[in-house]
Amino acid sequence: MRDIVYAMADHWGSDPKDNEFSFIMQPVSDIMTHHVHVCRPHHLLKEVMAMMLHGHYLHIPVVNEANELVGIISIDDVIKFGVGELQVEAEILRERLLSHDR
Repeated sequence: MRDIVYAMADHWGSDPKDNEFSFIMQPVSDIMTHHVHVCRPHHLLKEVMAMMLHGHYLHIPVVNEANELVGIISIDDVIKFGVGELQVEAEILRERLLSHDR
């Protein structure tokens, strides 16, 4: 989606016929990301998070050993998982504190 938005922003106002949406007639290959970073199912979440942070990616394809697409992980997936993990850790710490006070 980001590629489409960037293409639209680059094109906006550039068409001499004032046809602002003529960019949609371009082949996808003209605007898509060509060097896609991927992860494998065995990658750790922290590795995928580092890829996303370093590359400013919102999504990373997950491919198997045959380079077949098996999924796509989004930044939302990472955040939801991370929040869940933090909640579990907080509960464990809370229980330890309560049991220590007894």
